[in-house]
Amino acid sequence: MQANGNTPAYIFTINNIKQLAYFAKDAILSRDLLSLAEIIAQSWEANKQLHYSTTNDEIEALLENTKEYYAGVKLLGAGGGGYALFISEDIEQADKLKMSLQKNFVSDRARLVDMSLNTDGLQISVS
Repeated sequence: MQANGNTPAYIFTINNIKQLAYFAKDAILSRDLLSLAEIIAQSWEANKQLHYSTTNDEIEALLENTKEYYAGVKLLGAGGGGYALFISEDIEQADKLKMSLQKNFVSDRARLVDMSLNTDGLQISVS
């Protein structure tokens, strides 16, 4: 069911997503990867409740076919582009996910991008 901006369900879901962001920050600060993965998964489910176009059959098939290789996933970005953030429980699971994605899903429309969290904080340079 899709909520809209005029319903209590929509407002509840938006507030839930906001609270999940605070929980994610706490999980990152405490270096609790599995909690972060669960929070990311909850946020993805909340996004799907907001609007049906958040996902599609192709995305759901990709997630279903790789679900044994991640603990949490969420699409990031806006329509027509963006990223899928996968959180695996350990490096072995992440390597298996990467191999599965490279073998089955990388194409001229999709590529793998490594990411990491910045541990230095904001840096400004002037040239």
